[in-house]
Amino acid sequence: MILGVNFVAKGVHLCVCGPVNGGFNLVTHERFFVPATNDTLNKLDSLHTKIQDVVQLSNIRRIGLKVHYNLQSQHDLFNHGAPVGVLALVAEAHGCEFHSYTKRKLTSAKSFSLPKGTNVVDYVSNNFQDGSPHWQEPAKVAFLAAWAVEFGV
Repeated sequence: MILGVNFVAKGVHLCVCGPVNGGFNLVTHERFFVPATNDTLNKLDSLHTKIQDVVQLSNIRRIGLKVHYNLQSQHDLFNHGAPVGVLALVAEAHGCEFHSYTKRKLTSAKSFSLPKGTNVVDYVSNNFQDGSPHWQEPAKVAFLAAWAVEFGV
């Protein structure tokens, strides 16, 4: 199984994907909200526990991450920089392959051998659904990170 990850303000989108009915599909999606506390170590510990639980319970072997490069503040570092470190530690501890992608790479039709001009996020909306209220663009980008790993992007 492959885990697609997209860190967002106050949490993370996690998409577990893999072979279902002979094709690559979304198995489950979850938006995890980091606890609203001022204790940074508590927040990172809860994130570590959540990611580790998903990796163990879903038998994750590969992880795809949408990375953010425009980190300009302490807030940005907390929302993305530190969580990436937590994710990397979990990946290493469980022997998972770890891949990272920019949003530009993940939203390029060429990356997935789709026809030129295809809106990749719309393609995901039309072809992969989970029915949850959190199935918005950040969740679809997490799915794309997993699909990119499978596709060999």
